[in-house]
Amino acid sequence: MGESKPAPAPCCSTGQGIICAGLPRSGTLSLATALDILGVGPIQHGLRDTSTREAYAWSHAAWCSFPCLRSRLASRDSKLPFYLPPRYRCTTDVGSMFSEQLISAYPDAKVILVERPVDRWARSYGRVLIDKTYCGIGGFIKCRLGPWADCTTTTAYFDVSMGWLGTFSRREAHHLLPVRHREHYEMDGWGPLCKFLRLPVPDVPFPHVNEEGEFLSMLRGLDSMILSRLAQKLVWSLLAVSAAASLSRPSTRRLVLHALRRTFAI
Repeated sequence: MGESKPAPAPCCSTGQGIICAGLPRSGTLSLATALDILGVGPIQHGLRDTSTREAYAWSHAAWCSFPCLRSRLASRDSKLPFYLPPRYRCTTDVGSMFSEQLISAYPDAKVILVERPVDRWARSYGRVLIDKTYCGIGGFIKCRLGPWADCTTTTAYFDVSMGWLGTFSRREAHHLLPVRHREHYEMDGWGPLCKFLRLPVPDVPFPHVNEEGEFLSMLRGLDSMILSRLAQKLVWSLLAVSAAASLSRPSTRRLVLHALRRTFAI
C-alpha cells in the first residue's frame, strides 16, 4: 500500500480560514497577535509582510477598483473571487479592504467583524496613516524617497489606501454572511473570540500592541532609515563622480598608470 498523503495545512482554501474584517487602526495587530497565541496562523498583516511582490499584489487589486482601469489591469472583474496566497489561514489589516471579495472567494471562512467607535477610528486613521504615513513630509520620505532607498512596501500600501473605493460596512457583511460564520468583536478579551473559534482560552493576558505612540515611533524609525540609506547612496555617488572626473584628467591618468605599473611590475 502506498503511503497516504498528509492532510493539507488549515487555510482559507481548505474551508478553515478566518477573515478579520476590521480596517487598519482598529486593533488589527493586537488581534493578529491573539490569533498567533491561539495557534491559528499563518496570518497576513501589513506590518508583517516582507514580500514586495505580495505588497504590490494588494496595490494591483486596489487599482483594479477603478472602473476606467479595471479592464486593463484585471484579468477578471474585481467583484469576482479574490484569493490569498495559499500559505495564509487568516487575513487582517490590509486584507480587510477587500473583505467583500474574500468572503465571496471563501464562503466557509469565519469572519470576525471588529467593532470600534467610528469617530475614534477616524481620528486614529487620520493622524497615523493619512497625516504621518502617506501625506506631508513623512509621506514624501516614505512614498517618494523610499523606493530610492529600496523601501517600496509603503508605496504599495499607499496605493491600497488611496485607490480603495469600496466601503465594507456591517450591513454589507450581514447580507454576505450566514449568522454562524460571523462574530461581532469589540477587542474585549479572549472570551468571545475563543467561543466563536471554539478554542480554549489561553492562560495569558490578551495582547494590546501597536498603540498609536508605538506606531508613530516605528514611522520615525522608518524615516530615519530611508534618509540614512539615501545619504549613503548620495555619498557613494559623489565619490564615483569625483573619481571619474579625476581620472578624466591626463595628469591623473598618468599617475594612476604609473602606480599600477610599479605595483604589478607591468
